Amino acid sequence: MSPRPLTTTLGRLLAFRDHLQEDADARAAYTKIKVDLAPRADADGYLQAKTAFIEATLAGIDVLDLPSSADAALQVQQQAFREPR
Repeated sequence: MSPRPLTTTLGRLLAFRDHLQEDADARAAYTKIKVDLAPRADADGYLQAKTAFIEATLAGIDVLDLPSSADAALQVQQQAFREPR
């Protein structure tokens, strides 16, 4: 798959999703973080740990443009976490 420009929050989230679909080790590590933290972390701590993993993962992906936007990623995750399903 060709690199996805990460100039927007959506581009960053799609690049992360694509990477998890292609890399079983990254997918397992992300799942472990979520499973380990879910029962004992508050929402902000849970999201911060996930964001740190996402940022580290994105930093290692071959991308066209990787702006620093941990705050934007955290904001998107917080909104998604708090929205009723």
